[in-house]
Order: sequence, then structure tokens, then C-alpha cells
Amino acid sequence: MPIKVVPMKPLSHHQIIVIGAGPVGMLCALSLHQQGKSVLLVEARAAAAAVADQRTIALSYHSVKAFQAAGVVLEDAMLTPITTVHVSRQHHFGRTLLTATDVDLPYLGATVDYTALLRQCEAALVEQQVPVAWESPVHKLATLSHWAEVTIQKTNGDDQP
Repeated sequence: MPIKVVPMKPLSHHQIIVIGAGPVGMLCALSLHQQGKSVLLVEARAAAAAVADQRTIALSYHSVKAFQAAGVVLEDAMLTPITTVHVSRQHHFGRTLLTATDVDLPYLGATVDYTALLRQCEAALVEQQVPVAWESPVHKLATLSHWAEVTIQKTNGDDQP
């Protein structure tokens, strides 16, 4: 039996809607909010939901600084600095060695636990009161020349983003 989709009434109007609350989406929402933009972050998962992703990710030096400038607290204990990158090809001659001093930076980048980064970004969203529609998968996206309409499917029964 086909599922009937009932159109939702518009919840609110925003200059910018960011879809996806991964690290990049949260950084975008935080930065735009700090610039005075009316922004809504839309995410399918629940707030503070357990994330099964156990990756350690590498951020460039400037990415770390961008998160920090957006109000994301990245304590030194959370970061493992990358000061040297060795590029070579197994069983071939030659190598390239990049160091932080080559580019006049304290470090080239840093590794951080993915879920820890998510939690720190979520804390910054709360601290800065950035509107987030959690548990709201995007159902439809329609664009015209001057605006877009995003239809979300609220799964938690809450009508407010």
C-alpha cells in the first residue's frame, strides 16, 4: 500500500538552511549564525544520539582554527598534532617530507575523535542558541530563482525546530 504524504505547514522562515549536522554542517551553521544570518540546521538523527562512528579524523591546522573561531571547544587533550607528513611510494625511490616549520605553522593539522568533535560542536550549537531541527529528515527540497522550500519529516512529534 502506498504511503500518503501529508504536506507540513511551514515551521519558520530562514535565510539559510543547512542540511546535515556532521562536523561540516555544524561548522557552517555556527559560522553563519555568528555572521548574523538566520540559519536553521536540519538533522535526521536525534540530538546527542549515540554515533557508531569510531573514526579518528584529521583536520588541517586552519580547520581546527575555524572550529575554534566558531566557538567549538577543542582542548589540547582532544587533539594530536600532526607536525610531519612523510609521502612516499612503497618499493619506489624518492620521498617528500612536509613539516610544520616549512609552512610556518605550529602544526600541519591534528587528529581528533569523530564523536568527540560532534559532541563539542553540539555543545557550541546549544551555547550559541543556533536553531536545530533534530530528528527531522528532509522529505523534499524545491528551489526557485530566489528561494527554496525544504519539507522535513519531524519524527519526534515536536513541531518546533
